[in-house]
Amino acid sequence: MFAPLSKVQTIACKSNLSETETKKVLSIELLPDGFSLLIASGNPLNFELLETYSYIDGVAQLNFSQIFRELQSAYLAADSNFYKANVLYFNPQYVLVPAELYSDSSGKTLQEFCNQKPEGYAVHADRLQRLNAYGIFPYPESLGNELRATIPNSQLFHTSAFIIESALESLQNNPQEFHVLLNIKSSHFEILLFNKGKLQYCNAFYYKTLADLMYYLFYVLEQFNKDPGQMTIALAGEIEETSANFQYLSFYFNKVVLAMPSRLPENLPEEWSGNVHRYYNLIQAALCE
Repeated sequence: MFAPLSKVQTIACKSNLSETETKKVLSIELLPDGFSLLIASGNPLNFELLETYSYIDGVAQLNFSQIFRELQSAYLAADSNFYKANVLYFNPQYVLVPAELYSDSSGKTLQEFCNQKPEGYAVHADRLQRLNAYGIFPYPESLGNELRATIPNSQLFHTSAFIIESALESLQNNPQEFHVLLNIKSSHFEILLFNKGKLQYCNAFYYKTLADLMYYLFYVLEQFNKDPGQMTIALAGEIEETSANFQYLSFYFNKVVLAMPSRLPENLPEEWSGNVHRYYNLIQAALCE
């Protein structure tokens, strides 16, 4: 399956696999170096399968239509379908606009909010309810066409949308739970800075080494006159408590924790328990109404 790709991880819960449930929920996160997918079914939702793939250097990447056709062939019976699909797409160009400004823009186009739009790209706006804002970003027009052709009831979101909304929900009852949330991927990371439970800063950076990541992180904290020794940082994505990166951050921050999504299914399989922070976004997307 997915010939031009290398499979990184599979988490399958055999006890939750349903041969009778014909309606499936798909969450898929499209990143610069690969993608992850989560398949669930039932009510309450059962998480059945999660897989992560990375692109092989020098091999042409699959487009979304190819990915979806292979998903249908591999995981869906002839009478099954994805009745809901949330597709997360990363683009470093993500502009947050207050809802009142967006609504009173007097005909201002999405492209104007987005500043520069590459050729062959369209512009999309996420509605962030808890932030009372819109997140605006460019995405390939070909991706939008493929989504409409293959999954008519799909929704497109920026990867940061679920991070922001989930973090704000977590902080609603405990504003001191964490002050920084770092979502770490292999080629980029997203940083969210909070003050008294409210989002103060959000941005994404490409990086190659831990030194790059630390430079950008501490640069942001310095701009806001923040002392990491007084802060709790929550980590999501590709990091583990046993890793050198975790220990390195522990040296500078008052407390380092793994980020937990604000919502989890009651029957979360044991196979998933150690991977919740790693697939923070996919889990939130699956549970999105």
